[in-house]
Amino acid sequence: MTPETQNKFYRSAITEAIKRFGALRKDSKEIWRSECFVFKYRKKNLEYILKLTHSDMRNPDYLMGELDFLRYLMRKGVSVSVPVLSEKGNFIEIIDDLNNPGQFFMAYSFERMKGKLAEDCRLT
Repeated sequence: MTPETQNKFYRSAITEAIKRFGALRKDSKEIWRSECFVFKYRKKNLEYILKLTHSDMRNPDYLMGELDFLRYLMRKGVSVSVPVLSEKGNFIEIIDDLNNPGQFFMAYSFERMKGKLAEDCRLT
């Protein structure tokens, strides 16, 4: 992700995204940054993960496919991070990129699973 795109997140999208999933910015913490930003947040004493990505990196259909696949695995009994709906009942919230007309950010959230973050050197 370019530094310009990273800065865009902090200027407009992060607080709005967290709000759309029913939490406050003060109840969140950034835990990862690469092609997207990953935050953990608390709502009603439960922990969740919020991911933000920009339309120059992914499109809504791609992300919805990822969420549909997770929901399919869940129905088959696989232990996965369950996607959660926003306050408006959407799996993906679209947030306009105010600095770039026609572009947007996408926010989506999951229940947080227990465990610890994998290190890059262990991934294959």
